[in-house]
Amino acid sequence: MIDKVRGIVIGSVPYAENAVILRIYTDQYGLLAFMVNGVRSRKGTIKPSQIQLLNLLELDISFQQSKSLQRIKDLKVNPVLNQIHFDIRKGAVAMFIAELVQKCMKAENQKDEQLFEFLFHIIQFIDIQQQGIANLPVYFLVHFTKYLGFAPAVNYSQTNSLFSLKEGIFVSSDLRSSDCLDSELSQVLNSLMQCKLIELPDLQISKSHRHRLLEILIRYYGIHLSQFSEVNAHKILATVF
Repeated sequence: MIDKVRGIVIGSVPYAENAVILRIYTDQYGLLAFMVNGVRSRKGTIKPSQIQLLNLLELDISFQQSKSLQRIKDLKVNPVLNQIHFDIRKGAVAMFIAELVQKCMKAENQKDEQLFEFLFHIIQFIDIQQQGIANLPVYFLVHFTKYLGFAPAVNYSQTNSLFSLKEGIFVSSDLRSSDCLDSELSQVLNSLMQCKLIELPDLQISKSHRHRLLEILIRYYGIHLSQFSEVNAHKILATVF
């Protein structure tokens, strides 16, 4: 039986001479691995340009629960991304998002259509939008937590104005500990939590606050995900933003 699914290219690993193992997050089956042969061959039906990082796909697949590697019967890029693969800033953000998704979603076959739509729309936003791109990595880190089960509590106030990385809540200065963000970064974090994607270009965050918050939020992931390993792509972000 052939299933029609939508997918997002999360990563690929070369295999043998002309093959790759492709990791795709799908709307119907979650994260799947595919064996794709003949990618670098002139006779191959799937071309390297079709499986670039974060490409949005329409796929015909023959899914078999018992197999760790699935097969693609047909593939179409839709909608086509026009800027991510050619703009150094957008490409850096794409690398960061793809690496984070891979590190946070190791389990196969966990369907989450809401997460798929979140990823799908944020990728389109990166491709189309010209402003607010520098804020995308910290925005993504904050809002991705909603689908991973450790989203920061929405309890920021004048009294509870310091965010605790360990507790995942805003606390008062009386309860401040070494894992708490200072008041300025806590306020920035709350602004990001309240911000909708369409409002991101209007959100003013200083470069120093972005860089500090990026490092701290990656640490937050490490605290709340037991198998979370070091992220490397964020180091590139520091050079382009």
